[in-house]
Amino acid sequence: MLTLSIPAMHKPASATSSLSELASDFAKKGDEKLLAMKEVTTKNEDGTSVTTKEYDMDAIYKSISGFVDKYNDVIESSKESDASGIKKATTNMTNITDLYANSLKKLGITINADKSLSIDEKTFKAADIDDIKDTFTGSSSFSKSISSQASFINDAATREGAKANTYTNSGSYSDNYSTGDLFSSLF
Repeated sequence: MLTLSIPAMHKPASATSSLSELASDFAKKGDEKLLAMKEVTTKNEDGTSVTTKEYDMDAIYKSISGFVDKYNDVIESSKESDASGIKKATTNMTNITDLYANSLKKLGITINADKSLSIDEKTFKAADIDDIKDTFTGSSSFSKSISSQASFINDAATREGAKANTYTNSGSYSDNYSTGDLFSSLF
């Protein structure tokens, strides 16, 4: 018997769309936007200005930390679901994360016992920018893989939501399945 409530199905769908968008944006545009060098002007002690190009590690950390938060939201909301499709897609996502454990560890991102992620700011900001780029940008990156899996979780939550929608708000049965109609049309 399916004990999944509509709000429990809505949570994974809501959490996954945020994660999927953010992860996809990293994978596609991370080098252009977030991970691009920016001109920074500083004043020397003698009052002269010096302009250099460098990475804005505060902004990069804030963005990746937001990704970690969204990832954890998906893990947490999926735990509240009894739907096998959601559970399976979430397990696939955490299995992919396990494959990237070494890359994530270099960046100060740890996989916790409950499969959530945590990020150490000091370690992350000291990490090699190329390691960050390799992990979060490109078609074979961690973020691209997570974006795909978040979409699968979202699809599973949507399917479960459609299954659960068999009664109207007045309590009467709503025949939203067409398989019975096909069978009945044969007789």
